[in-house]
Amino acid sequence: MKLNRLFIAISFLLSPVILEAQEISIGNDDSQPIDERILYSHESTFHGTLHSRGFGLGYRTGRIRNILKTSNWDFEVSYFRSQKQVKLINIYNSSTYIYGKLNDMLALRGGYEVEHRIYGKPYWGGVEVRWLYEGGASLALLKPYYAGLPFRYGLKEIKFRPGAYVKGGMSLEIGSSRTRARAIEVGVAADYFPQGIELMDLNPTEYVFVTLYLSYHWGARYNK
Repeated sequence: MKLNRLFIAISFLLSPVILEAQEISIGNDDSQPIDERILYSHESTFHGTLHSRGFGLGYRTGRIRNILKTSNWDFEVSYFRSQKQVKLINIYNSSTYIYGKLNDMLALRGGYEVEHRIYGKPYWGGVEVRWLYEGGASLALLKPYYAGLPFRYGLKEIKFRPGAYVKGGMSLEIGSSRTRARAIEVGVAADYFPQGIELMDLNPTEYVFVTLYLSYHWGARYNK
């Protein structure tokens, strides 16, 4: 009994030291600079995207509603190519061209996005998981393609095709900083153009473009 009482007394006296050692070994939010301990209200990021029919660049800005929800306005320009196009070589001058191609296509997107947090990362770093959905307007720019001629040919003949798009996916935020936003996003997007898009000769007009995408986002969080 005396040994048990002695052990309890020693444990009680040493408990502050033990707790402090555990806090140091794990890491403490108080050791971070003050700007890393603030909960910020806004977030803005740039993003580069690779998708199953091309690539894109964009900008996203929005408000952090609470720890579980963020809403954004998203703007993107994306290049689309036909899934059937094949690049050939001109045997006379070694230049390349795409046989049967009618138009080059760029899509301008502007929409509203909502992110919901599934799993939050601890303050010392890790990965935060979110799911997201987005929708908005899409405008296709079609420039006639002239084989063997520079890209500038056909710029005065651009046609416009208005449409709409939806997007859904998962976002994986990485890093430990609260002031810097870094995330990898993966998902699926669908663009619909009621007037149709003609990319290749002797191919059906396309109305719906469904793509898988992978994007990287970088930017900052701040208060207004």
